[in-house]
Amino acid sequence: MKEVSRELIKQCSKGDRRSQTELYSLVYPMMMGMCRRYVVNQDDAMTIVNNGYLKLINSLKTYSFDGAFEAWCRKIMTNTIIDEYRKNKTRSETLQLREDVTSMSRLHILNETEEKYTAEQLEIMLLALPEATRLVFNLYAIEGYSHAEIAEMLGISDGTSKWHVSKAREELKKMIASKQKIASA
Repeated sequence: MKEVSRELIKQCSKGDRRSQTELYSLVYPMMMGMCRRYVVNQDDAMTIVNNGYLKLINSLKTYSFDGAFEAWCRKIMTNTIIDEYRKNKTRSETLQLREDVTSMSRLHILNETEEKYTAEQLEIMLLALPEATRLVFNLYAIEGYSHAEIAEMLGISDGTSKWHVSKAREELKKMIASKQKIASA
């Protein structure tokens, strides 16, 4: 994300529409990138990004310039994605996790495999995980949240968060082993 100036943030918090449009163009790529790891449908992703941006604009007066603006934006976007997950969970709709290629290198369980997988193959494996397990796994392995933070965000226990990550690893290992078996046959 390009550097966002203090002056731009101040103008946005005062309601200056041109400044808000400029800020949107600066944060959009980062927000959409985060969102696309969770949502397959482009229209749904746009809705979540726009909701996140609205929350960001409404919260600008609380930004203290202490930490990095991008980290603050990411936190707002993560919370927006979780809010959408909760809303859809109560309506029995599902959010789909998508994993971008750059994040895949951080998945420790996949580092040990001899066979190289394409981003599409890895994405298919991740999409095969149960919805809640995908969400927790992504927050832990990709976004870097601790089990305690995930538990607080989702209203679950630390143990449940750990269970979902363990379950995801177990399922992904099975999928990889199955693919290797097929490839060697």
